[in-house]
Amino acid sequence: MGVDWVRMRPRPGTDPAELAHAVRAEAAEFAASGHWIAEEFDHLPAARHADPHAGERAGERRPRVAALVDADTRPGAVHRIVSLALTPLLPAEWRFAAHRTHLPHELPARAAAWRAHIDQVRTGAHRPYLRAWHAYGTARRLADDWETLRALALAARERGNAWARRPELVDVRERILAHPVPPVPPQPAWNGPPEPGAGLPDRPAAPVPSQPGTDGPPPPDTGLPPDTDLSPDGLLAGGAAAAGLAREWNRRVPAGQKVRVHAPRPFDVHLADALQDPGLADTLDWATRAADAGFGLLLDW
Repeated sequence: MGVDWVRMRPRPGTDPAELAHAVRAEAAEFAASGHWIAEEFDHLPAARHADPHAGERAGERRPRVAALVDADTRPGAVHRIVSLALTPLLPAEWRFAAHRTHLPHELPARAAAWRAHIDQVRTGAHRPYLRAWHAYGTARRLADDWETLRALALAARERGNAWARRPELVDVRERILAHPVPPVPPQPAWNGPPEPGAGLPDRPAAPVPSQPGTDGPPPPDTGLPPDTDLSPDGLLAGGAAAAGLAREWNRRVPAGQKVRVHAPRPFDVHLADALQDPGLADTLDWATRAADAGFGLLLDW
């Protein structure tokens, strides 16, 4: 199961107001469904507080978007959203909001806004936000890996196996257990323009540029010790040290005890790979072609 877009057009005679209402209700239903990727979006208010049943409790019957549109059934009419949903080049707020049906009159401006933002990144914009998101993602993966490694190291204390009692293994085991748990900063908040079409569900939205260096996240209350280094360089250095301990552990334990710890990737490499992602380019090209042909995109999950 995945989340897709399907090319579509409204059925002749469909009431535009009814269709717009259905699209908004469907977006809220998806937000509350949990079908999105938690690590990317669970910090967003739209993901935490969406209420798809508010209209029904008010005595309204929520119409289904699929009943109001004609879905294209030709080859190439369906496309996965995942490449756009996971690209670090767009703000998380934008990527979450993209999980909705886009009506034919909305899609051209939204697809253009996604492209415009990525072009801004390509020319050096939005670096504070991008660096903060890279630091968060690096720290989150490391913390997940480290939890597994610490559990193995703790279990090794109770083992009587010959490998677990070797002095060189005991040394690295104790260094792992003494190593501080890698800190995970909060996900950065996007302080730039709102997602394309925000507040304008029935009108096209023009892309709004953002100046480089003006969109950094505010200093968050992390709940971590005040001397914790949450800078991108500090998180990368801590990740490299943790990965080094994992390699030492792996050299001294049997195959079933080995663990993978993701070594931090430099920000510039991470950004270059994202800009060259063929899946993202294919998704943007597909959405643009759909818009040029007069289609909208139906959310399907």
